[in-house]
Amino acid sequence: MVKLHTSPRPVDIHNLKNVLGAQGIACEIRGELRGMAVGELPPNECWVELWLVDDADEDLARRILARPVGATSPAWTCGKCGESVEGQFDRCWKCEGDRPDEPPA
Repeated sequence: MVKLHTSPRPVDIHNLKNVLGAQGIACEIRGELRGMAVGELPPNECWVELWLVDDADEDLARRILARPVGATSPAWTCGKCGESVEGQFDRCWKCEGDRPDEPPA
């Protein structure tokens, strides 16, 4: 398992988990109860953590999390099945094929 992100705000971690879950990337939240130890533990040890379930999803998950909030990409065509896929998705809804790498800017 890979730790992707930490935050003092559980709502941020839950939002990121939902964003990744919508792309079929399974995540686990750890440390939600640490907030009750504020004052007993150093502040950064009370933060909530987002962990990937499958290490193989790390590159895709980090690309998704690196995008600005609300950013949309143009529609793309799946290289495996030829299906047109809306830009906000990184996997084909029909065959689970990955979005092709975007050309460098």
